[in-house]
Amino acid sequence: MSANNKPFPAKTDNGRIDVRYLRRLPGVPARRIVEAARAALNKHALRSLSVAVVDEATLAELHDHYLNDPSATDVLSFDLRDDDASDSPIEGEVVVSVDAARQQARRLSVDAAEELLRYVIHGVLHLRGYRDDTPARRGAMRRAENRVLANLNTTGDTSPKPAICKHNRRQRS
Repeated sequence: MSANNKPFPAKTDNGRIDVRYLRRLPGVPARRIVEAARAALNKHALRSLSVAVVDEATLAELHDHYLNDPSATDVLSFDLRDDDASDSPIEGEVVVSVDAARQQARRLSVDAAEELLRYVIHGVLHLRGYRDDTPARRGAMRRAENRVLANLNTTGDTSPKPAICKHNRRQRS
């Protein structure tokens, strides 16, 4: 990240969430990203979470470096926990693409800010253990994303609500 983009730290009851911007999307302040991440945590214990909001080129570079796939993607999640216990406090990073959110939002006629928040939620759900490698798991994950987004959009509540991973751009089901 560039030196003038200081992180937005948010201390939670059980951990810390930092948001860093390389690229901004109007209508998505760091506070909103923190709300989405907290909601996706759904009371899961947190040690630390870093959310980086970047451009397509940066995310493609990370995608290539860590997963040997130079294609564009929308979100990458990095589980930084030392153990594999899914009940241990989350320690991870989520990197989301503003460009992918804008492109996908245009394709689906949805709000780009909501699409970016969906990517944050998706990344956090992966850190919680959700997988989307089969149609059934993908459907369960999509339903979880939709529940979190609905709670954010209707209540504005910032309290919690009901692995390295890559995602290529996908069609909505």
